Amino acid sequence: MLVNCVDPKRTEQFLLSQDDVVDASVWLESGELSAYVTVTPDARVDPEKLRFACAAHIGENHVPQNVTLVCARRRSA
Repeated sequence: MLVNCVDPKRTEQFLLSQDDVVDASVWLESGELSAYVTVTPDARVDPEKLRFACAAHIGENHVPQNVTLVCARRRSA
């Protein structure tokens, strides 16, 4: 029997490749993927856009069910 493997690192690397994403952490807990994603202060992404991009580019089994966005602080000059 072939089982679809879920690799949180693959999802994490994909999220890191997206515009406005500064950092990402993805983990598997109780059979569900979750993600904390740090975005730029002026980011134009939201959790649903990131979930859709994951589904479209790396497959449904790599879509985090829970995506929490955290805004990066601006650096002071």
